[in-house]
Amino acid sequence: MSDAVTITAYDPATDYPAVTDLWRRSGLALYPIDSAARLARTAAANAGLFLVARDGARVVGAVLGTTDGRALWVQHLAVDAAYRRHGLGGRLLDILEAEARARDLGAMLLLVLDENTGAIRFYERRGWLTAPGVRFMVHPLREEASGDAADGPRERNGS
Repeated sequence: MSDAVTITAYDPATDYPAVTDLWRRSGLALYPIDSAARLARTAAANAGLFLVARDGARVVGAVLGTTDGRALWVQHLAVDAAYRRHGLGGRLLDILEAEARARDLGAMLLLVLDENTGAIRFYERRGWLTAPGVRFMVHPLREEASGDAADGPRERNGS
């Protein structure tokens, strides 16, 4: 991993193709809510929480952080395979944690699939706890023709 990796805010005008490509290569399922327009709105509503890591011009990491005013949600954390195990995922989470603390939020939350044992170990090493008895439920507001997972997730390896 290059020492020149920089982390900046997501730029909807330029980052969408590279970030969604990274997410796909990392095994994350993308949904209609991950469209360019919706991610641009999310980035605007959550200034400073959608982060992109770059080695030169190449996107090598990304994480989407959002807040409901009480907690910070960590979504779609991904690091390029060649850059894993060098602390980049931790750097991204550390920036989000600093933002959560600066905003006086009560917790950071995320969802991770049971079979994603590597991600679970990563988060546990960083002090994350599993919430017992929690069931994740979804109520789609409408179907859209675009998106990778219009008929459901393809591969479910991400968080």
